[in-house]
Amino acid sequence: MAEDKKNKINWKMYVNIGTVVFLLIIIYLAGNLIRYMGRKHLAVYEVSNSEISDTISGTGVILRTEKICSTTDEGYIHNYLPDGARVRKGGIVYTLDKTGKIQEEINQIIENNQEAVHLETTSILEDLRVFSDSFNESDFYMVGETGNQLQHDLLSYTGTLLSENKKELEKKYGKDCYIEVRSQESGLVSYSSDGLEDLTEDTLTKKVMSGKMHMQDLRTNDKAGTGTTVYRLTTSQLWKIILPLTKDEFARIKNLEENGRSQVSITIEKDDFQTTVPFECIEKNGQGYLKLSFRNYVQRYLNQRYLSVKVLLAQGSGLKIPASSLVERGAFRVPEAFLTKGSNTETKNHVNLIYKDKKGKEKVKQVTVKVFDARDGMVSIYSGELGQGDRIERLEDATTYSLDKMSVSYGVYTVNSGYAVFCHVDITERNEDYCIVSPDTSEIKLYDRIVLNSNTISESETIY
Repeated sequence: MAEDKKNKINWKMYVNIGTVVFLLIIIYLAGNLIRYMGRKHLAVYEVSNSEISDTISGTGVILRTEKICSTTDEGYIHNYLPDGARVRKGGIVYTLDKTGKIQEEINQIIENNQEAVHLETTSILEDLRVFSDSFNESDFYMVGETGNQLQHDLLSYTGTLLSENKKELEKKYGKDCYIEVRSQESGLVSYSSDGLEDLTEDTLTKKVMSGKMHMQDLRTNDKAGTGTTVYRLTTSQLWKIILPLTKDEFARIKNLEENGRSQVSITIEKDDFQTTVPFECIEKNGQGYLKLSFRNYVQRYLNQRYLSVKVLLAQGSGLKIPASSLVERGAFRVPEAFLTKGSNTETKNHVNLIYKDKKGKEKVKQVTVKVFDARDGMVSIYSGELGQGDRIERLEDATTYSLDKMSVSYGVYTVNSGYAVFCHVDITERNEDYCIVSPDTSEIKLYDRIVLNSNTISESETIY
């Protein structure tokens, strides 16, 4: 009996100790889990070498110096010049066949000249082949352009026959059989119109900017009445693209303008044409626009009213960091001579701050500062103990310097040593997501580990 009682007591002690140990393990694990869930979870980014570009894209409307030219009499129109050709002042643009006899003669020439018809048919088939090979559903405008090109081929052929047989026609029907219409100004001739020839910056509307206005071919074989539009004449090489902007895009471009930039690089997506042009930000009825000004290439896009454009705002290479890593700091620009060594260091990372004690008496104390961006005998300094209006002193000659103007400086938190260290960065280029910083004038270097989201940590906070 005594032995059974002893075993029962030992079994109870064994059960109690095991339970306690198990409970302690559970409590320990739960505590660690709670502590882990309550900790800040930092995302870290490794600094790399890279390139970035900041661009905006959109479709803009073209403004040109152009006007519509119409008939002053009725008759059949035969264009003398190919579409896009330049005409001098007084040069022949088209002829007006008042009787229709010339049109009949041209039709007869076409019927009798099968070789010429074959060549014209070959030209049309080539246009269709090019269209078929290059067509993309995203470029639906090509359908309309190809249709215009085919119409151009057919009507230009008629004009070519007229000029080639001019002497024979005059001999047969007399010099008064048709009227030669001459241009009143020099310029580029186009046989298409969209009714926006008088468009200016002041008359821009949402309907115009919507891109729903289309060029219509003016050429026809039918008899034209008095006042019929025959061609559009562009009289200047100067032209513009007006591009609507979002508020963010307008702010980014306005910033370039305010910083002295006057030109941007652009790519016209229709034919991947790249050039650099002057730009200007304009506002109308609360809408921001980018105005791109050209002095050349007007003939290249003579029959376009809208162009899709990609504008390069910035491009650069260096150390790449996320924009979310940036930390803003208020810094003061001071003469480098006002920096001094600390009591236990040989590094000049202190300034002598003048302050007043409780009795109002001026005294001097050393303040540790972050020093960066040293150039031209000046440095930028930061410290939580410094404020606008404070004065610092150079003890050697009792010269003082007032901290009047605070500027914004940027930096990141590096975590290479297990705690957050603020390091100044010199931003050279920036877009919405990333920045390029100079490796020469920034305090970070390649492969440094920085905090991805700067608002998740404070300076000197321990990471691990």
